[in-house]
Amino acid sequence: MFNLRTRDFNNFFDGFFNDTFEVKNPLVTDVSEKDGVYTLSSNLAGFDKDDIKVELKNGYLNISAEKSVKEEGDEDHYYLKESHSKVNRSFFVGDDFTEEDFNAKFENGLLTLTFEKKEPKKLESKTIEIE
Repeated sequence: MFNLRTRDFNNFFDGFFNDTFEVKNPLVTDVSEKDGVYTLSSNLAGFDKDDIKVELKNGYLNISAEKSVKEEGDEDHYYLKESHSKVNRSFFVGDDFTEEDFNAKFENGLLTLTFEKKEPKKLESKTIEIE
């Protein structure tokens, strides 16, 4: 219920005059495998190459993109439009990969990552002697 206290009243009008919004969505990514090569394709239309970060950390491949836009009017027209867009997605790929194993390409709003499938390291069985 709307309360007519001064703070609530002012906050009510902030929505009319402030065009700021933030988009937080999971990054939709297609994953495929063919002949031992994985391909991840993420649609990042509206983002520039510099807005995108691909990071390999603790066995996870993290893809994120973040962009802020601020547009102001001129002497004759007063307006302020701000927007902030951020998307991200993480994939567990395991500890067997390094950043050199990945090939990343960004073209026409589509980020494509490719990497070869690796067999997990086989753990050797060792006997521990008891004293």
